[in-house]
Amino acid sequence: MIDRQKVHGPFSKNAYAAQQLKIIVRDNSSASLSYEAAEALDNICQKMSRIITGSASYIDHWEDIQGYCERVLELIRQEEKIHNANKVENLHDPERILRELENGNAY
Repeated sequence: MIDRQKVHGPFSKNAYAAQQLKIIVRDNSSASLSYEAAEALDNICQKMSRIITGSASYIDHWEDIQGYCERVLELIRQEEKIHNANKVENLHDPERILRELENGNAY
């Protein structure tokens, strides 16, 4: 069993650090984030606070951050595949391309 305070830091200190990191992310986000990306960033902030206030050498913290990043990357790659497939499909419909361009959607 792990000593949670040594690994994660004192709860009050950890909570403060996590909330400060989350405020920084929310207040400085210039992108429209998906729910999944926003949640991943929240969880990454939590893991970062544990690294800062607890143990920076606890491997699970770093692996968890990597896992959150991998989940978001999977979603982004899926969206890109769908977007690119739609582009190819639309190449066969010149009128649709013109409508998309008129609506401000770049090709």
